[in-house]
Amino acid sequence: MVSYDYKPQEIAQDGRTESTTSSENTSITKSEVKEEKKPENIFTTLALRQTSFDDDYGGFYGGYEIELKITANGGDILIPMTTTNSRGASFVSFSYKITGGDFEGDQSSKITCSRKNKDGYCKVRDGYSSVITTTVWLVPDSEGEGNYGIEFEDINYYQNGEIKNHSLNEVTQRLNLSY
Repeated sequence: MVSYDYKPQEIAQDGRTESTTSSENTSITKSEVKEEKKPENIFTTLALRQTSFDDDYGGFYGGYEIELKITANGGDILIPMTTTNSRGASFVSFSYKITGGDFEGDQSSKITCSRKNKDGYCKVRDGYSSVITTTVWLVPDSEGEGNYGIEFEDINYYQNGEIKNHSLNEVTQRLNLSY
């Protein structure tokens, strides 16, 4: 077996080998190095819906829904299953406000997702997407009749141990609700 002393050299653009000795300073300053941007999470609104329902007593209540596709980049995303109307919640994931005036009546909400962790949070794994739906119901009392909608303002979530926020600013159409 024959042994060769191999010394790798870069091949010049024109294909010829040139001398690699140089007296030029080849150090690179920090301003010349482009910092790599961290990938951002992607929030896409798939649907914004509103529907009025007959309450079987001559009145109507409203259901308002936002469906989001969330893609996690740079770490898993954890979303608590809480909204503005969650009682006793120390952290609100989906914040919303009622549009159309001062609403009087009951409001409730529900968050659904395809994957939850052991603590009951919606989980979006790093590099993957998941669909999360938030529904808010408004049931007016005798003083709460009127035209109401929902503005889904923000989503707050955890990623890599940090609290993060994404503005939604999605507004449903108003529905005529009655007692």
